[in-house]
Amino acid sequence: MGNPAQLTSDVVFDKVFVPDDHVTGAENGGLRVALGALALGRMGIGAIGVAMAQAAFDHAVEGNAEVEAAMAKLTGSRLAVDVAHDAIQVCGAYGFVRELSATSELMPLESIYRDAKIGEIYERANEIQKWVIARNIFGRIYTG
Repeated sequence: MGNPAQLTSDVVFDKVFVPDDHVTGAENGGLRVALGALALGRMGIGAIGVAMAQAAFDHAVEGNAEVEAAMAKLTGSRLAVDVAHDAIQVCGAYGFVRELSATSELMPLESIYRDAKIGEIYERANEIQKWVIARNIFGRIYTG
């Protein structure tokens, strides 16, 4: 991982002589020049960062989440219905009524089951979701 095009290594000067006419800049001014170059480099890296962010964003939004959405909708709505159904079964008649007539206590399971059940129907029925998933797995040649 990283930037394989960027070659980074140590540079060691040992017993190097530079004639006066080859010296650039002021004597002992190399650090200032190097820091200035680094500031310019940071601007370039910032621009490259923005370009990479744009490329990553463009790549991410190209993805069509239709199959994943179908899987999430199918699984979540089926789970909600199954658990609400089982809760009603466990609670017997208390799970089936909206309100206890003796105490006027509201019983939520009937409402939860009804609300869960509509989740299997709207935003494309679960049977259609199964078709979308199967088409993705097996292709149109087998599913139409």
